[in-house]
Formats: sequence, structure tokens, C-alpha cells
Amino acid sequence: MRLSKNSIPLWELHWNRLQNSMPCIGITGPVHWTKEAVFNQIQKLVQKNHHQTSARIRLTVFKGEGGIREYPSSPFHSILQSWNLPESAFTWNENGLQLGIFLKGKKACDHYSHLKSSNYLLYLMAAQDARERKWNESLVLNQYGRVSDASIANVFFIKDGVVYTPSLEEGGVAGVMRQYLIQQLRQAGRIVQEGAYTLEDIEAAEEIFLTNAVQGIRWVQSFNNHTYRNRETAEVYRNFLEPLCR
Repeated sequence: MRLSKNSIPLWELHWNRLQNSMPCIGITGPVHWTKEAVFNQIQKLVQKNHHQTSARIRLTVFKGEGGIREYPSSPFHSILQSWNLPESAFTWNENGLQLGIFLKGKKACDHYSHLKSSNYLLYLMAAQDARERKWNESLVLNQYGRVSDASIANVFFIKDGVVYTPSLEEGGVAGVMRQYLIQQLRQAGRIVQEGAYTLEDIEAAEEIFLTNAVQGIRWVQSFNNHTYRNRETAEVYRNFLEPLCR
């Protein structure tokens, strides 16, 4: 999550995702662990760390100690962490990203694949591979060889005025910024299609952009020797990201 001026954009969506995800892995929070109580804890943390202006916040929930087959010593634990970030929130990237493909691993499509969890080895290696190859980001493919998401972002592309993004059934993480943009675009009358897309679909796009809750929207300039414009992506940024910065 991104905190900006002591506020967390899309906090309601972040909280709802967490509440919907916890039952999937058998975690139940205590009665006193409410949205308001957790936000108060975040405010205390960033104040203590002097991160009130702009920060990245990580909230991790987990069961207590114990092996796989043992009952945990406690059914619920949570950890809050904060890191200082530059003050500018969701800035538009004037220089488009260079996008590559991670080929050393595949994302599973199953009941748990949409969860944002600490089991992110595949994404870690995809990000490391991108750095080594001098790319800004890498696409992650699913077990069927189709596009799942990217190492730290969800993927959108535009063609003939239609906005496309891989459905969650394709293995990608259920990003909060992804959810927000799909809702906002549809409310604005834009056609948004969630489906199964190949690398050829990405290559044939007119525009590509990536989204996450910390960086907002980032437009992609090149992928697989193809170059992309940013006219419609810039419009999406102005209409739906800039309001979150006010």
C-alpha cells in the first residue's frame, strides 16, 4: 500500500481484499482487529518512523509457530512495516518502460493464485531477471503459456479503443489498482475485457500499461522489438490517478 500525506489511497479496497483473502487460507482475525483499528496502527507506525508524508506500507497476517501438520501456537498474528518513499505519488513516467518476458518459471492457475501472499519466489526471480537484462519489468506467463501479470504489476493493453487485461483465472494477483481501474473505466463508459491473452495479443496492442498500488500507472514504450504510444494511457492516468493524489 502507498501512504501519501497520512492517507492511503484505495484503503477500502485494500482492506476488503485482505478480508476476502484470509478465509481462503483459514485465517480469522480477532474481533478487535477492525479496519479503523489497523489504520490507527498504521498512523502510529509512520509517525514513529517519520514516514507520514509518503511511505510504502506492508501489512502481513499469518498463523503462529508450528509445522505444517501441527496446530499453530496462536491462530493469528500480524506485522506492520513502513518504508520511506519519494513525496511524489503516482507520478506519470515520462520515459516509457522497457518490457521483457520471464521464461524460467510459470504461474499456476488455481484457487490461491490470485492471493497476494508471501509466497512470491517466482515474482522475485522475474524482477531479478529483468534487472539483469536491463529491462524495467518482465511479463510472467501462466502454466498454459499465456500472460498472467508482471513481476510487481498487473497488465493492461489497449487496441481499437478497448481496454484488455488478463482475468484472474489466468493466475495473476488480484491487484487493488487493477480493481479500481476496471471499475472506473467501466463507469466512464469504456469497454474493458478480462480474458486469456497470448504474447501475440500483447505485441499487437496499440498501448500497454502496468498498474500497482505503489506506483499507480506506468506506460510501456517497448516490448519484443515493438514500440507503443501512450495517448489513451495518459488519459486514463489524468482521469483516474491524478484525483487520488489530491
